[in-house]
Amino acid sequence: MDRFYDAPQDTETDWKELFREADGLGFTRCDVLDCSKSFKRESAEKSMEDILKMMDDSRFIHNAFIIRGKHAGMKRHIEVGTRVAVGRTSVDYFIFVRLDMKHLTRLVRKFKLTRRENDDE
Repeated sequence: MDRFYDAPQDTETDWKELFREADGLGFTRCDVLDCSKSFKRESAEKSMEDILKMMDDSRFIHNAFIIRGKHAGMKRHIEVGTRVAVGRTSVDYFIFVRLDMKHLTRLVRKFKLTRRENDDE
């Protein structure tokens, strides 16, 4: 089962710092979804930093810190992700950082993340 965590202030500045730290600890993937061309995400030509800068002018941002349960042949891991919608276009950018569980306690403490109460384990 997946467990979700929230940031206390949920500000873009805090999330940007979290992404930068997580990037140095795990595997990072940046995708783009351009619904005017396809409904399939593709590898983005933009870097993580490019996408983080887009947060300042985006119309929609969804950030997530998730403990992913074992599934699809993957062991339990941390996933830090975001979706950033750009302007009035149908283009969205995504960042996913996959981390080993050994980083959980330090990241939760440093960024004051709290587990969502409605999650059942």
